[in-house]
Amino acid sequence: MEKFFTCSETVDLPCLLPEDAIWRRLGRNRYLSSVSAAESVKFKLAMHQAFELCRPQGRWLLAPVRLLDAATVLVFDDWRLDSVPFAEFASGADWLWLGAVTVGRQVAELIAASGNDMAAAAIYDAVGSEVADQAIGLLQKIADGELVRSGLRIHMRRFSPGYGNLSLQQTQRRFFEVLELEQLQMSLTPSCIMQPEKSVTAFAAVKKII
Repeated sequence: MEKFFTCSETVDLPCLLPEDAIWRRLGRNRYLSSVSAAESVKFKLAMHQAFELCRPQGRWLLAPVRLLDAATVLVFDDWRLDSVPFAEFASGADWLWLGAVTVGRQVAELIAASGNDMAAAAIYDAVGSEVADQAIGLLQKIADGELVRSGLRIHMRRFSPGYGNLSLQQTQRRFFEVLELEQLQMSLTPSCIMQPEKSVTAFAAVKKII
């Protein structure tokens, strides 16, 4: 299994425009909660404009779980993750899948260039967020397809750094180190916010099936 302990190559992710998910997200936005037919056409064009700028890519690896109790998960031999919700999420795992995706910088630049056009900014933001969510799920399925041949399955639930009391600062820095996320032109701000903004990191539990 050692071959799975190294990072994958960068994977191009063939996402589709998740229009229904985007509309659901926009329905929660006060600028776009009610739109006319003409506005709907305009907004669809804005969706496609943003989607054409998305370049979803990802990287993943499999990390061995060395110790797992009610409040702590030890990954590799030195990465201690202290969080009761995360330990519950990882319960029974033999390995943890670590995945990261980004849609690239161009969508963030489009959002920044929208200025005071709040409706356009909301649409571009929704496209970037939903494509990133789709991309991490697709990366997970690609990895699962590779691992199943070795008797392993990835649980489709995910857990991201910063949730459930899991330290954002410590966890994101280690993600960047082990996944070599500079290969995706990603970086971290001093407060550990990912750049480009429309990027996602996540864990998933991996178990033996044979």
